Amino acid sequence: MKFNKIYSSNENLEVGYLPFNRPRTRKHVNELAVSMRKHGWLGTVIMIYTNLYSKKWKLWILDGQHRVDAANLVKVQYRYEIREVTNHEEVITLMADLNNNSKGWFLRDYILPWRSVGHKPYAVLQETLNRTNLPLAGLIRLYSAKTFGSDNGGSTTSKFKRGAFELKNKSLAEEIIEEALALKPVLVKISDPFLMAFADLYVTNRKSYKRSVLIRALQKNKDSVKLLTKVIDIRATLQKLYRVA
Repeated sequence: MKFNKIYSSNENLEVGYLPFNRPRTRKHVNELAVSMRKHGWLGTVIMIYTNLYSKKWKLWILDGQHRVDAANLVKVQYRYEIREVTNHEEVITLMADLNNNSKGWFLRDYILPWRSVGHKPYAVLQETLNRTNLPLAGLIRLYSAKTFGSDNGGSTTSKFKRGAFELKNKSLAEEIIEEALALKPVLVKISDPFLMAFADLYVTNRKSYKRSVLIRALQKNKDSVKLLTKVIDIRATLQKLYRVA
């Protein structure tokens, strides 16, 4: 099979859907089908040719699964490009780059692909995300931070997307997470900046930290609590609330 050219589909084309790609939704397929009825096919689907996910070599849709479904629905031929890959990391990196460039994926969409190839830190992150519903960007930084300071020391989301997320201080991160969850009843919401500001407060006062003191401060200063979702320096505001409680 030749590569690096554009092919047109036909009725006998056998393709697979990667198990860790985003779930396809009928609503999105129908919306694309309406457009295709009017304008025909636009764009190019990216497929990979590999034996990583079956016993034989075959084509798998890497980018454009909804468009393929819509094209099949309205009987429109689609164009596709083929890339040959030989390892799981290459598949996920290519998928991530394609979706990152098109802004088609949210942060959480990167978890399942990296979990599927045995990256255990992503499984831990998924469990915590499901259990707590805390902001994912904050959880990424908490779990991957060795220390907490002005930059909180954790992974950037770009590293997370590349599969480079690591658990650097799991026990401390989970200690902070549980203490942050205890504040939920008195907060408007736990945002990503608030989570990181609280992490800094907790670590700074770890030996003497009293949950009841902060809860009392938040209850007494409701106007300041509202500001915690808006102010630029949330860290300073939170530290001040705790000190004067």
